[in-house]
Amino acid sequence: MHVVLAGGGTAGHIEPALALADALRRQ
Repeated sequence: MHVVLAGGGTAGHIEPALALADALRRQ
């Protein structure tokens, strides 16, 4: 799921995607 959020990008894109998903969950 998180990899899909990252658009299947490199590992450098996965971390920001996880942070974004977490931020959206907190709202």
